[in-house]
Amino acid sequence: MRFLSTCLNIGSNFVIALRASALLVALLFLVLALLRPASSSAQTPMPAEERIAFASERDGDAEIYVMNADGSDVTPLTNNSAWDTRPSWSPDGRRIAFVSDRDGDAEIYVMNANGSEVDRLTHDSVWDGSAPTWSPDGRRIAFTSHRDGDAEIYVMNADGSEVMRLTYDSPGAFSPSWSPDGRRIAFTSHRDGDAEIYVMNADGSGVERLTYDPAEDSSPSWSPDGRRIAFVSSREGDSEIFVMNADGSGVERLTYDSVEDSSPSWSPDIRRIAFVSDRDGDAEIYVWRRVSNDVTEELHLTDNSVWDGSPSWSPALTPTPAHTPTVTHTPTITPTPTHIPTATHTPTITLTPTHTPTATHSPTHTPTATPTPMPDCDPDEIFSAKNQYICIAGNDYSIDIAMLGITVLGIIASIILWIIGTIIWFTMIRPGRV
Repeated sequence: MRFLSTCLNIGSNFVIALRASALLVALLFLVLALLRPASSSAQTPMPAEERIAFASERDGDAEIYVMNADGSDVTPLTNNSAWDTRPSWSPDGRRIAFVSDRDGDAEIYVMNANGSEVDRLTHDSVWDGSAPTWSPDGRRIAFTSHRDGDAEIYVMNADGSEVMRLTYDSPGAFSPSWSPDGRRIAFTSHRDGDAEIYVMNADGSGVERLTYDPAEDSSPSWSPDGRRIAFVSSREGDSEIFVMNADGSGVERLTYDSVEDSSPSWSPDIRRIAFVSDRDGDAEIYVWRRVSNDVTEELHLTDNSVWDGSPSWSPALTPTPAHTPTVTHTPTITPTPTHIPTATHTPTITLTPTHTPTATHSPTHTPTATPTPMPDCDPDEIFSAKNQYICIAGNDYSIDIAMLGITVLGIIASIILWIIGTIIWFTMIRPGRV
């Protein structure tokens, strides 16, 4: 009997330990889930590897530069006495297409992301000077050209071959922007009298009008998720940045000042939009971002007494070695006024940005990789999946799906251990004690 009593005591202690272990396991996974930092727009880290290409007259004529997304580490990519502007990153971040008149008239060129290996893509005696835009697969480039008389949109292979005309508008079409799925191109056209935003299939068919306003609507920029289009409009007086759904609905104004804002470019995480503004006396580059559903802010990235413009946000990329550009060609003509940006507006307000970078950024800064930020939750969706995250209650919380799965598995394991302990207690130990 003493032996049986001892066995029953050991079994009882085992069941107690098993139940306690189940509770501890469940508690451990719950604590790990709660300690996982929640995502919010205000806490979003800015990936160090993100870069913004832009054009600037800071060295006398327009050249292409790149800088970090916070305005630091400004590095020149081109260096010649011609006019280089309108940079556009390839989808893989390895190349930049741009416009230059280094060979006499405005043509489309492409170079590596560090400024090396410049290649000319278009060869025409007229203006091919609108901002080029890459197809999402990196195989084609859409651009604007006057080669057939007026400004029309064309597409070519990324090596400049097989040029095909897409639009046939006698008033002109320009500013193409490729949709992320590669199926459609947004553009500006005067076909109905004033400048409006349109979309068409990638082969030029199926043209649809998106904006209907007697003011000027131009410069469409498709968001990386394909759901929205940023654009410039003067519908409320002066040119401001607006955004709308990809079907033209839900128009929202983003910038509010009494001067010209233009050239919107989305960040890869869709949280921010780089743009050009004259609010400080000359054209500079700013970044708009939404801090929360009701709060936005605008960051001042460049600060020069000359023109800075044409921002183009890179995809998330690995930094490439610096390249020192050399003077390779001296043009014999003066750039045409079409390509000469001016800053003639005098701002009537002063914006106090959260971050104002200085002109002394060190070009030796080496970006370091940081964790990819959690994406914005859709404020209109109570529960939705966003990549590897689940959004709950709009933009307030984000839960890592992997951590959620581990927590659920831990709780299930704890329940199983508890059930096993209960079965052992009621089938083996408790009857023996009775």
